Amino acid sequence: MMARLLRAAFVLLLGVAVAGPAEAATTVNTQTLRLTFDGQGNLESAIACFPACSGDSVRLQQFADSGLIRIGPRAAGNWVVADSASASHRELAFTGPDGSRLTWRIPQHGYRLELELAADAGLSIRSGPSFRPREAAGFGNWLEQSRYAVIDEATVRQIGLDEDEPVELEVDGWLGYRNRYWALMAAPEEPVSVRLLSAPERQDAELAIGSGASGAWSFYLGPIEPNALAQGDASLPRLMYAGLWFWLRWICLGLFHLLA
Repeated sequence: MMARLLRAAFVLLLGVAVAGPAEAATTVNTQTLRLTFDGQGNLESAIACFPACSGDSVRLQQFADSGLIRIGPRAAGNWVVADSASASHRELAFTGPDGSRLTWRIPQHGYRLELELAADAGLSIRSGPSFRPREAAGFGNWLEQSRYAVIDEATVRQIGLDEDEPVELEVDGWLGYRNRYWALMAAPEEPVSVRLLSAPERQDAELAIGSGASGAWSFYLGPIEPNALAQGDASLPRLMYAGLWFWLRWICLGLFHLLA
C-alpha cells in the first residue's frame, strides 16, 4: 500500500515537473505608466499617472483590472519574451512556439504605446470596474459617464455604452473609450471593422476587432489634457469637451486656455 502511494506521488511530481511553471507576467513601470503584460504579450492591466507617477498632486486612473488589450487566437505553448530598453523607450518582443511574434514599444515618458503584430489576429479592448463613472448629481452625472469615442476627419463621435444594440463600424482613425478625464484610444495602420458592445445598463466598454488586426497599432492611455493628447497625436486634442454643444465647447476651451 505504501509503495503504491509513493509511486503515485512520484508520478504526480513528475507530471508537475514536465508541465513546468506558468508563464510569468512582465511589469513595465515608466515615468507615466504602470503596465502588466502576460506571458503571451496581452496587456492585462494599466495605470496612467498625470503629470507623473512620482511627485506631488499625482492623479491616477486604472483602465482595467485584467484583460485590457487581448490578442488572439494565440498558439499554445511556451512563449519567449525579449526585453530591451533605451533612453526613450522600452521594447518587449514576444515570440510564440509557432514563430508568431508581437512587439510592444513603450515610451519612458508619455502615453502612446506602439504594437506590431506580425500575424493576422483578432483584438479586443476592454475597460473594467475601476473605469466606471463616479457618483455625481445633475449635469455632473452626464459628464462622468463612460462612452465610446471615434475620431474621423470631420468629427468626434461619442456613443453610449447603454445603446440598445452593438454598433459596428469601419474605422481607419482613432477609436476607443473615455470618461470625463481619461481615455484609451487605438489607431490601426489599416482600416478595420470594429464592434462596439453595448446594452441597456452596460457599465464597461468592450471593442472587438475580428481577424485583420495585423500590422501596426498605436494606443493612447492617458489623461484628456491638451498637451498630453497632442504628444500622442495631432488629432487627439479634439477629445477635449467633445460631448458638449459646439458653442459651449468653444467657451470651455477658451476658459481652459485663459485660466490654464
